[in-house]
Amino acid sequence: FHGAFPRQRALFVDGQLAGAVSTWRHESDLRAFVDYMPTASPYALGGRNRVLVIGAGDGLEVSNAIAHGAGKVTALELHPAQARRVREQRPATDAAPVHWVVTDARGYLARTKERSDLITIGAGGAFGTAAAGVHSLDEDFLHTIDAYELYLRRLTDDGILSVTRWLAGPPREPVRVILTACEALRRSEPDALPRAMIVVRSWATATILVKPSGFSQEQVALFRTWAADRHFDLDWYPGLKDPPPPGFNILEAPILYDAARSGVSGSDSAAAFASEYPFLVSPVPDSRPYTHHFLRLNFLGTLFHSGRAAWLPFAEWGLVALLATLVLSVALAALLLLGPVLVRAPREG
Repeated sequence: FHGAFPRQRALFVDGQLAGAVSTWRHESDLRAFVDYMPTASPYALGGRNRVLVIGAGDGLEVSNAIAHGAGKVTALELHPAQARRVREQRPATDAAPVHWVVTDARGYLARTKERSDLITIGAGGAFGTAAAGVHSLDEDFLHTIDAYELYLRRLTDDGILSVTRWLAGPPREPVRVILTACEALRRSEPDALPRAMIVVRSWATATILVKPSGFSQEQVALFRTWAADRHFDLDWYPGLKDPPPPGFNILEAPILYDAARSGVSGSDSAAAFASEYPFLVSPVPDSRPYTHHFLRLNFLGTLFHSGRAAWLPFAEWGLVALLATLVLSVALAALLLLGPVLVRAPREG
């Protein structure tokens, strides 16, 4: 991308980076910028008139939809101050087609019967926190099997679900999204699985597109051209038989291809892939909504003995830090409670 970059203000929520509010001098600069984002991939097919943005956050995906000609944009954001701040930054010229709703996305989708041509979930947050696994014990009901089934039911006949996640090394979040999307499709539209998914990858993110009505060969060809023009890689698309050759952004192994192939092949194949993967990537239901928990504690020794300890700085240190903090806290509490008893001078008779 060689165009103009927007002016940005960092957005923090509870001391954590939650994105950046972007403003452009010219509408043409906005369109040029967002068209080179991986999240613009569903707009390559056109026809995304009604767009639902889940976790609108910093408003970038709202701008993405507007720039690509969406006639109606519904932006869901749970944090009222964040939604208000982004609305204040938006130019008045594009305020009309955007309907901001401060609510929980799952609750909103359970209540509404309106269908969308595109339901999109951006990467959100900061890459550093995603890579460190600091949210590993947070509940997240947006990326469970039940959530994806609900999203698919709220699509139009030609609708697309687009989910973008950070691409930490080795990949974890995109792998779980792929397997979760395949499981949701298997439950709702099992016949659509072979033709329903495309995985677009940049250097930092992976975008998983799910279209229950299926992608045609013409649409796949269009996507391949669109991705190549922007130096994105396609790790999976209908009709792909073998791992794609190394492209613009090279991974150590074709993990996203392997995940998609396993997920599309069947539940047994997907379960076998997930069980052999060094991190926890199996789809989770609403009853276990820890979608950011990836660390297998029993695999730490394997990492060290296999020479793959280099993964650890980029792995799930959040849970490890929590356990270490618990051990230190218990030891300190024991010292403070028992220490005075042990060192207390004996009473004189």
